[in-house]
Amino acid sequence: MTNLLLIILDTQRRDRLSLYGYARPTSPRLDDFAAEGRVYEAAVAPAQWTISSHASMFTGLYPYQHATNQANDRLPLALTSVVEWLRAGGYHTVGFCNNPLIGLIDNGLDRGFERFYHYASPAPQRPTRRPLPPVLAGAWRGFSQFTRRTINRFAHNEALFRASLHPLISPIWSRWVNYKGSVAASTRDLRAYWHQHRRSAQQPIFAFLNLMGTHMPLRPPRRWLDHIAPELRRDRAALRWMAAYNGDGLRWISPAIPPLTDWQQHVLGAFYDAAAAEQDHYLGAMLAAMQADGDLDDTLVIIGADHGEGLGDHGYCGHSFVVNHELTHVPWLLWWRGRLPPAREPSVISTRRVFHTLLDAAGLGRTLPIDDPAGSVERLSLLRAGGEAEHNTALSEAYPANTLLNTLRYRMPGVVEQRRLDAVRRAVVRGEHKLTTVGDQPEALYHLPTDPTEQVNCLTGQPTLAAELYAALAQALTSAVSAPIDQDFSPSVLENLRALGYLD
Repeated sequence: MTNLLLIILDTQRRDRLSLYGYARPTSPRLDDFAAEGRVYEAAVAPAQWTISSHASMFTGLYPYQHATNQANDRLPLALTSVVEWLRAGGYHTVGFCNNPLIGLIDNGLDRGFERFYHYASPAPQRPTRRPLPPVLAGAWRGFSQFTRRTINRFAHNEALFRASLHPLISPIWSRWVNYKGSVAASTRDLRAYWHQHRRSAQQPIFAFLNLMGTHMPLRPPRRWLDHIAPELRRDRAALRWMAAYNGDGLRWISPAIPPLTDWQQHVLGAFYDAAAAEQDHYLGAMLAAMQADGDLDDTLVIIGADHGEGLGDHGYCGHSFVVNHELTHVPWLLWWRGRLPPAREPSVISTRRVFHTLLDAAGLGRTLPIDDPAGSVERLSLLRAGGEAEHNTALSEAYPANTLLNTLRYRMPGVVEQRRLDAVRRAVVRGEHKLTTVGDQPEALYHLPTDPTEQVNCLTGQPTLAAELYAALAQALTSAVSAPIDQDFSPSVLENLRALGYLD
C-alpha cells in the first residue's frame, strides 16, 4: 500500500514563496522538490484559520457542514475523519504537530492518530529511543497533562484569553512556553520515525506534520533576516518596532488601527519572509534526506497551507476575520515520484479535497459520507481531476471567534460594529472571479488575473456576474446536511472502524 505524508505549513502565504514567483528566495528547497511535483496555482482554503481549515481537510467538508469553527467546538462524532478511515484501513497513523490548536485543544482534530507528538508546549511530547525512568516518565506525563488543561482553560475562558493578549503577558507565553513548537525538532523527529517504521513495520504509514514557522510572533534568527532583508541589518528602529509588535498578541489578530505605514509593512513582511526561509531550510533538509534514503519510494507527499496571513493588507493583520486572497489563496503541491508527472495546475481547487485524495491513494472507498451530488472520492480526488470536478469553483468561510470579539470590544471599543467583525464572511471563487460577502450581503467582486491583491471592486460594474456567483454560494449553503450517510468501504475496513469505536 502507498505511504502518505501530509505537510501543512501553518499560516504560509502563497504569494510570499519563490515557488510562486516571489522575488525573495523564501523557498529554494521547496522549489527544488516541487520541480518533480504537481503545483496548484489556484488552491483555495476553506477557512481563514487553523481549526476550521484543518477540520475541512480532515473531513472533506466545508466549515458550514462540519460546524467546527470556534475554539470550544468539537468535531462531531458523526463525522469520520480521514485519519480514522486510514487507521481503520490498516495504516499506522502518526502526527507531529507544532500548533497548540491541534492536539492540545480538546476539539477532536487528533482523533484517529495512534501516536500524536505535540511540540507547542513547555512539556513537548516527542518520540524517544530511550525511555525515561518510571518516576521521571510519570512526572513528565503529569506536567504535560497540566499544560494541556491550562491551555484549554485559556482557549475557552474569555477573561483568561483577554489577559493572555495583554502586552505585559503576551511576551511571556509567546517566547518562553514554546508556543510555536520547533520546526527543527519536529522535522528531524519525523524523518527518524518514518525511517525506523519503514524498516521495522509491515503497515503502511500516514504521517501528518504541521509547522508554525511563519506564524506570529516572528523572531527568525539574525542570519535568516540578514539573508532575506540585509537592509534591516543595522536598522535599530525596525528591530525595536518589531519587538513591540511581537509583544502585543492582540495586534497579531486584529484590524490594523491605525493602518500600518508602508515602512511598517516592509519590516513586518521582511520578518515574515525570513521565517519562511528558515522553515524552508529545515523542511527541505528533511525531504532531501528522506529521498536519499529511499524513504519516499511509493509515497504520496502533499504539501500546502491551512491559510495565509494578513500583513496589513486590506487593513487587517493576522487571520481572524476576512476571506481576502492573502488568507485563502494558499500554496499546494502533490508529489508522487513515478505516478504524478510534473505540472502546473491552473484550475481552481479547494484544499478540502485532501480528504478525497488521501483516501484515493490508499485505495479506500468510493463515496464520501455526506449527501453531496459531487461526493465521490473518484470525482474529487486531486489524483484524478482538477477544477473541472467542481466547475472550477471553491468556497471559503470566516466565522468570527467569539472570545476574540469580546476582547476587541474591551480593548478597541466600537471596532466590532464599525467593521461588522461579528458577521460571517464568505467567498466563492469561480474561474477568474471571486465574490465576497458579509453576513448575507455581497461585499466585493474581483477579477483575480488582473487584480491578484483584490484592490478593485467590480461589484457594481458586473451585477449579472455577481448575482450568478451569489446564487451559487447560496445554493451550496442551503444544500448542506450535517449527518453522514453510509459509505461504500470494504467490509474489513468497516469492521476495523467498529473495533476502534468509530461506528456502531
